[in-house]
Formats: sequence, structure tokens, C-alpha cells
Amino acid sequence: MVGVENKINFNWMVMKKRVLSLMIWGMLFYAGCSSSVREDAGDAIRISTRNCMIKENMKSSEYLRRVKYVPLETDSVCILGNIDKIKYKDGILFINDRENGMYAFDTTGHFLNRIGAKGRGPEEYLTATAFYIDPEKKHVVVVDGGNYRALAYSFDGQFVGAEAIGKAAAFQVQDLECQDGHLLLNYRLPFAYKKQLYAYEVYDTNWLLLDTFSLYAPYLKAGGASMTYASAPMVKTDEGILFITPFSDLVYEFAGDSIRVKYQVETLKPLVTDQQLSLMGKTYFDIREKLADGNYTSGIRGIVQAGKYCIWDIHCNQPYTVVWDQEKRKGMYIMKFLYVHSVIQMEII
Repeated sequence: MVGVENKINFNWMVMKKRVLSLMIWGMLFYAGCSSSVREDAGDAIRISTRNCMIKENMKSSEYLRRVKYVPLETDSVCILGNIDKIKYKDGILFINDRENGMYAFDTTGHFLNRIGAKGRGPEEYLTATAFYIDPEKKHVVVVDGGNYRALAYSFDGQFVGAEAIGKAAAFQVQDLECQDGHLLLNYRLPFAYKKQLYAYEVYDTNWLLLDTFSLYAPYLKAGGASMTYASAPMVKTDEGILFITPFSDLVYEFAGDSIRVKYQVETLKPLVTDQQLSLMGKTYFDIREKLADGNYTSGIRGIVQAGKYCIWDIHCNQPYTVVWDQEKRKGMYIMKFLYVHSVIQMEII
């Protein structure tokens, strides 16, 4: 297992001039803030207003130690247009740009190299649907949804090899992470209206399927297409992989060969139920509008593990963020949306 001790996290945000904002968190807490799937929350850690402070109208200086802006170097070889995800390892920022492919930068923003290239050749990927870092082999592995395969590259961008993978997983994958030689991958499995499952598959790093399971999430429509109200992102931790599903207040953990509910996060407004969803309309857009106007929440929309902190974005008509200190077992509800999907972890400089 690759530990993340002695780490702090930076928050990145892409500006119009392709500027990477690295935000160091300095969370301040107060004295009064004291291979089976288990979907019950019986043993989960409860996060609620009983062990967290509610903080309104907080200034950024109250929870951010400092902000550092790093301009990303661009030229004719490195063109950034639509950044999808950033991951960090060994002093390198690996960036997936949906339009142009994969790039590597150092923490000053200096362009290091491309990770492979987009194309139809045997060492190229048609689409970089998702990617993960293999810390043991020091590979960047890109899932090519267009060709149903996974391509491995060295950190300096040299092609290592490719493996064929299942069509559903390759084409519909939303996220994947690597932990202790295991890959956890998720994708949507729509069946009928109001009955959608998220499929999860466990592989070894040679893409041998080890296990599969599913978790329920509401199924929505937009015209003739199926949509989800929120994605189901994952984040790697010291102990395993944390992940969430739409319309839920539960945070799951994959560790070893089992899945369990790790946290249950109390929402300040009631969590919308399947029955309420059925009365809101039959399309994604109907539900989005009524959720925004209603006195309820759609649950956790973003998740990050930042050193000793767990951070969750909660969506409702007034979105907010919950921050939990795992060591002190206390936290705070910050009554503003911090967009935690864009937070990464980096070693202390």
C-alpha cells in the first residue's frame, strides 16, 4: 500500500489562461466541535451536527492557509482545452484533457511530456475515458473507451503495453482507482425507469476480473437518453478506496476484498426519497429544477480525501461542504460550496 502520510492537499482550478490554482488547506476546528457488499450503515461513522460545528459566512482565510497560482506551460505540443481530471504522484501532475490527451507537468507548471498520444495506432488511444496511476509499476494506465482496451505508459510517456478489457467497462467507465494491486472501476447499468444500478468491477493490475457487484441509484431520462443526476466518484486513501453513489448520504469503502459503509453524513435537509423523485417528473431536467426549489437534498455530490481530512460536497438549493478530521473525530459544516471534486493531494514542499 502506498501511504500518504505527511501530506497536505492543494486545490486546483483551471482559469481562462490555463492557470492551475493549488490551494493548501489549513482547516481550523473549534473546541465545541467535539468480497461482500454491506449496504447497511450499522457500523458506519456518523457525521452530524452533534460532532461538527456549523459555520456560516466564513472567509476563505479561516480555512485556507495560502493560495498558490501555477501557470501551466503550453505550446504547440501541449495544448489544454478541456481538463477532465488531475492526479499526482512523485512530484508529477498527470492531466487528462478530453480533447487533446494526457500530459505531465511538474508542480511549478513546467510541461514535462505527453503520456502517449491520441490516434488509431497500436500504441495510441482513441479516447482517454479514464486513467489511474499504478504506484508499484510506476505506470500511467489509460482506458481507451473507443478501442476497449487499457494502455500502460511510463511516467515519461513511453508505451509499455496494452490489454483488452470489457466493452461496457471501457466505454462507460466513470472512474477507477488502484490500491494494493487491485483496480476498482465503476460504470452505469441502466435497465428500466427508476431502476438503475452502478456496476463495480474489481480487477488485478493485469486486468483479470476478480469480482463484481452493484449498487442502486435512481434512473433518470433526458429526452430519449438516460442520465444520472450525479456521478459516482472515487478517491484513494491510506486504507482503501472511498466512493459514493447518487442520491445517497453514504460513503462506501473498498478495502482488501470487501465493501462496507464507512461514513454516513447527516444532511441539513431531508434526503430525497424514491417516492418523492417519482412525483417530481420523468426527466433529469424536471428533477433538477424541483430539487433546486424544494426543501430537500440529493445527497453527496463530491468526495475528497485530503490528508487527515474527509471532504464532502452536499447538494441542495443552498449547497454546502462538510469537512471531517479523522484524527480528532470532529469537523464542520461550511455553508458554501467548495467544489471538492477538483482537490488533489501533494507532498509537503
